[in-house]
Amino acid sequence: MALDCDAEDDNLRGKIDISTREYGCTRRTIHKLSFPTKGRPKVEDIVSLINRNGLHQYTFASQNEDCRFWVNTLISYLEKEGVVESRSAGEMSADASYYYVDPSEREIRIIRDIDKGTFRTSTWS
Repeated sequence: MALDCDAEDDNLRGKIDISTREYGCTRRTIHKLSFPTKGRPKVEDIVSLINRNGLHQYTFASQNEDCRFWVNTLISYLEKEGVVESRSAGEMSADASYYYVDPSEREIRIIRDIDKGTFRTSTWS
């Protein structure tokens, strides 16, 4: 299963994408973080956690900026629920403070602040 939050078109409103994948990451992936789960959580349990905590109502900070803040927030909730190992959120925060670029098949890390989007308390009409 793959889970991602991306901006809808030119809008800053987040859209959650849940899909089945037969591969670990996309061809565009430059840096991969992995957080092994405890046991075998069901997809519906993860989706329920997202909905219960309002993570499905996310607005990106600016210009369709990446979803690092959203992913870090999700990992924090998964850690609190015991789905992933403790310290996973801290590991995510440390790695997410870098922006990864790949100009020539080699990973280059640039320190970059994480733009914090907002979680809406009501849906847009």
